[in-house]
Amino acid sequence: TCGGGGVVQAPESLTVSVPPGLGEGKKLRIKGKGALGSGGGAQGDLYIVVRTRPHAFFKREGQDLACDVPITFGEAATGAEVNVPTLAGPVTLRVPAGTQGGQRMRLKGKGLAGAAPGDLYVTIQIAVPKNLDPESREMLRKLDQKLGLDPRKELETLLHAT
Repeated sequence: TCGGGGVVQAPESLTVSVPPGLGEGKKLRIKGKGALGSGGGAQGDLYIVVRTRPHAFFKREGQDLACDVPITFGEAATGAEVNVPTLAGPVTLRVPAGTQGGQRMRLKGKGLAGAAPGDLYVTIQIAVPKNLDPESREMLRKLDQKLGLDPRKELETLLHAT
């Protein structure tokens, strides 16, 4: 339908080139494909408003993309190379030893294409096993004791300060 007040013509199929990385709500102008002007005026322009569906894996942040990638506790603690999907195919991400869950890493130029290609931001998620057998559970307890880490030590200070 025509929202501009011109005369609506019969529908016509058009093939339109959408530039890479065009964002939600952006408009494409197709010259001379709009409604006829009133009183026999020239044919106007057609404006197409872009709507995008969310991707199942990637989240869009402007020209950048973001995703969550799960790794094991062992990979986070000792470092690893993991394959990460991108729009152009998988790439290898080097995860340094000591990486924390929730840490965000950047893959430069692996976001959306365009005049200024975006980056891909990978948020590390530590995959914690749900069903440990008793032997594995005991091994993890011993590892915790051996490392002597207290991840909530700073919280104790905050709790006693209030």
